[in-house]
Amino acid sequence: LALIGAAVFARKHKFAACNAKNQDNLALMVTTAEVDRKFPPLKNDTVLKAIKGEEVDRIPIWVMRQTGRYLPEYREFTKDKEFFSRCRSPEVACELTLQPFRRFDLDAGIIFSDILVVPQALGLQVSMVRGMGPVFARPLRTKEQWLKVERDMLSRYGVTDASPEASADLCISKAADFADALGYVYDAITLTRTKLDGRAPLI
Repeated sequence: LALIGAAVFARKHKFAACNAKNQDNLALMVTTAEVDRKFPPLKNDTVLKAIKGEEVDRIPIWVMRQTGRYLPEYREFTKDKEFFSRCRSPEVACELTLQPFRRFDLDAGIIFSDILVVPQALGLQVSMVRGMGPVFARPLRTKEQWLKVERDMLSRYGVTDASPEASADLCISKAADFADALGYVYDAITLTRTKLDGRAPLI
């Protein structure tokens, strides 16, 4: 999972892959400050100050389920869109993330996505069934099933027949190849940060 996440950033910001024997993690070729300079300056850092335990002039406001069915505009906008297609489209995810900002004075944005995009990226088939919720075509019930998912995922990227240590090194060296699995998430974040125009951070 961490490798997929790292790969998304590697694709966009050219992180350097390092040998795991010499480095604890991927060595970053860019800093957070350099990434932030690609976006409009942040005008409201109240929630970030609160997270760091710094003094704030008021309690920051954000909502865990910030967008959703309680918004009429959400229901209208998504009525013809399958759930996971909303997550996979950067433009749709951006629009859904911004909808609450048009109604409320919020101090943070919650990018529209779902935890189940992760098992999808791992190759599992999951669908959102009306009246039931998420349904896995083949639920994982044993350790052996999970190990097969892991082997299948690694083999798709050319990592096969290697020891665990060698597999880790190979995955790091191929980090950029993992990018497409969740690349649309970073695209949605990039688009949303740009359109927020510094109004609030994404958390």
